[in-house]
This record gives sequence, structure tokens and C-alpha cells, in this order.
Amino acid sequence: MTPLRLSKRMKEALERLYETTEQSDWVNMYTAQALENRRLITVARTRSRSAGGQFPDSWASLSGNGRKWCERHFAKARGRTQ
Repeated sequence: MTPLRLSKRMKEALERLYETTEQSDWVNMYTAQALENRRLITVARTRSRSAGGQFPDSWASLSGNGRKWCERHFAKARGRTQ
């Protein structure tokens, strides 16, 4: 399996999703699309928000693959066991 190439913003979005209690939060539209293409999150097509002059945000939740990726990369760094 080839390692996933993720940008800094993608990693930050995954970390934020992993830290939230429901593992769902708003993510920038383009970041959400890139993470969804890698099957790390699922995006709710009906929920989006925008503010003047910014790209829209989409409501995203971690997928099973995304949760596993986060546990491998973020939980180890913090000394967690799950």
C-alpha cells in the first residue's frame, strides 16, 4: 500500500475532526473534496455554509479509514491507546 500524500491543511482538518467528540466539523470545500477522494472523510452534500469572500465549508465526518489513519498518526504521537 502506498502512503497517502496529505497537505498540511488536510492533516490539520483530520486532526480537528479526530479531536471533536462526534468526529464531525466544518472543513473547507476543497480540502474536504480532496480528503473524500482519499476515502478519509464523508461529506454531507446537504450541509454547507459560506461567508463573504471565502470558499464554502462542508460538513464532514471521519470515515472508518480516516479514523484508522488518525489513530495510527495522532494517537501514537500523544501516547494514547484505543
